[in-house]
Amino acid sequence: MSEIIKAKASCLCGSVKFTVDQMSTSLSSCHCGMCQKWTGGPYLAVEVSGDINFIAGKELVSAYNSSDWANRNFCSKCGSNLYCTLKNEGRYYMPIGIFEGYDKNSIHFDTQIFIDKKPPFYDFSNKTENYTEDQIMAQYAEYFEKQASLKK
Repeated sequence: MSEIIKAKASCLCGSVKFTVDQMSTSLSSCHCGMCQKWTGGPYLAVEVSGDINFIAGKELVSAYNSSDWANRNFCSKCGSNLYCTLKNEGRYYMPIGIFEGYDKNSIHFDTQIFIDKKPPFYDFSNKTENYTEDQIMAQYAEYFEKQASLKK
């Protein structure tokens, strides 16, 4: 069962630091091609709602417009992945590795998306809910249509 916790995060060089008040304890993995290129493997992320409370380095956060529907944000000094956002959504998907000072036992790896895009050379032993690309695209179809209409 997913809960909401507070957590503190930072990039590799420590120039970007922030806290979040609404981090889900549900960990998911994305195996899509973009996430594999962005992270060098599966993207292990938690969903964060609400505001990002910057302690330092907000001006160092750069955004890459990776698609019509998402931005990927990173530290412009060290290149650390900080978060992915769905445009106009108000939610963030943040790599679990940037967080510190939380109870690691509270995190539960329970979902894998784009499972049909996962390369064959690794597997996770955790029992997870798995969703294919087609299932994810169907789940977000309304969102994608909305984004396309905003672009016109």
